[in-house]
Amino acid sequence: MIPNHWSDYQTYIRTHFRTFIEEFLPLIRQPSVSPERADVRSCAHLLRDLLHISGDRID
Repeated sequence: MIPNHWSDYQTYIRTHFRTFIEEFLPLIRQPSVSPERADVRSCAHLLRDLLHISGDRID
């Protein structure tokens, strides 16, 4: 059964779709599997920053 507020979620996603993509592009471009420790750390920092932006708290 689909919740009554599902259409609100769909509207929100459609409205903010481009913003979501723009925010995640740097993470997608960042090497995350690499023999270079700096690349992996950079990816972890990008992910941490994205989570902070979204309101999740990670220390």
